[in-house]
Amino acid sequence: MVPNIVTSSPRRILTIVASLTIVASILLTLGVSNLPIRRTSDYESSSSNPKLKTRLVQIPSEELKSNGGFKCEIHFDEGEWKIPENDTFVPPNTKFVSNNNFETKVDYSTVNILFVGDSVGENMFYFLERAYGLPITNRKQLYQKMWDGQWQSMLTVNQLPKERGGGYLAFARVLSLWTNDNIGDSYQEWDPKIFALLQQHKYGPVDTVVYRTPWAWMTKTMTGKIEPQHYHQVLDTANRILQPKTVIFATSVLNNNGLPDNFASLHKDNQALFKFVWEHQISMTRRGGNPNKTRVLLWDWEQLTSAFVLENARSMGLTADQAFTHRITNDNKDEERGKKMYFPQLTAMSCRGGKYNSNTNEINHCAGDRRGVLSADGMHWCETTMGPRTNGGILCLVQCTLTHENEYQVQSLHHCQNQCNALYADLNTVFIPDDDDGKTNTGHLVKLPQSETTIDLTKVV
Repeated sequence: MVPNIVTSSPRRILTIVASLTIVASILLTLGVSNLPIRRTSDYESSSSNPKLKTRLVQIPSEELKSNGGFKCEIHFDEGEWKIPENDTFVPPNTKFVSNNNFETKVDYSTVNILFVGDSVGENMFYFLERAYGLPITNRKQLYQKMWDGQWQSMLTVNQLPKERGGGYLAFARVLSLWTNDNIGDSYQEWDPKIFALLQQHKYGPVDTVVYRTPWAWMTKTMTGKIEPQHYHQVLDTANRILQPKTVIFATSVLNNNGLPDNFASLHKDNQALFKFVWEHQISMTRRGGNPNKTRVLLWDWEQLTSAFVLENARSMGLTADQAFTHRITNDNKDEERGKKMYFPQLTAMSCRGGKYNSNTNEINHCAGDRRGVLSADGMHWCETTMGPRTNGGILCLVQCTLTHENEYQVQSLHHCQNQCNALYADLNTVFIPDDDDGKTNTGHLVKLPQSETTIDLTKVV
């Protein structure tokens, strides 16, 4: 975890302080004082690993700013879902332009990656699918369930051709905590048999699981009540069913279901995830590593999404606190299939442009109905804005496991994890071309000196 003072909301800073106390207690209890220290130098963004070859490619600034540049793929407008046209979406003179001007590309991969979670986890699968250059028509839906009168894919796979490594991306829809308590046949329960379909269709074993907690589906049952032990159970499930080499746990991100308590429950549940990851990593550190144990890494997706929300709020003239409290009610929106499709959303997550009255924290809709480039619905994230850094962060973590594949020095792996989060989940890092002569559009990320005000949990002893 790499919490950053600049990109975190005031409320989250208080949560981070609480987590410092928790982590300090764990460290003192276990007597561990030699955990990895994060440096601020850049992690190599372009990879020559024979199993996974990736690169960062610069997007010209004129393309970012132009009409038809970065768009949120789909919006609910005038009673239907449609793609916006003929508009400029990226807030000018912001980090949306200066610090998010690259794409993550995958040229070759033998690594099999499975995303497990809800439709926001599916969001991440779609992001990475684009980075791989995999066409939608190449997807294979191995299992479906009926929900709300429509068939929903419960297991989807998209695989690279052999000449590009043959590695696959997959998504498994699990709408409750991935534990034994939630096995069943209903839509929100999960069936262990669907995971056997990967083997039955000869896709090969899963190397890396990326787990996204289906937080929005749990607001009536478990949100605010998740404990580290629940994530231990999730890890046990992954090991029992798939035996992956690595499980990457992603923090839950801002969404409209978290608005009723101003995301207090979401932050609390993320702290439980932080604690679980640290407990596991500390345990591995004490043992000197174990080649037979699944490696656990953290992708702090909440930090990245919150940084974008905060930057968007600044472009609207909202305060840092209002970035996470100011909301649109969408009271005047049409209904579809008899159901209200729009719920209250964060203004800075869903809107763009204009100046908003800082004396009120609630309005009916975006100024001029101008939707933004972060989220179409207050739940899911726009690929062209959120994809590059999300893909980069996940692939960076996968690279960590490959770089240290034959090493059992857990500290090196965890240092690499911290580097990935520091570079990709922080909007204060910038793209630097690999060549000064401008002959190549590939590059890497570096952290700006003025953005190094971070809380490093590895130094809390």
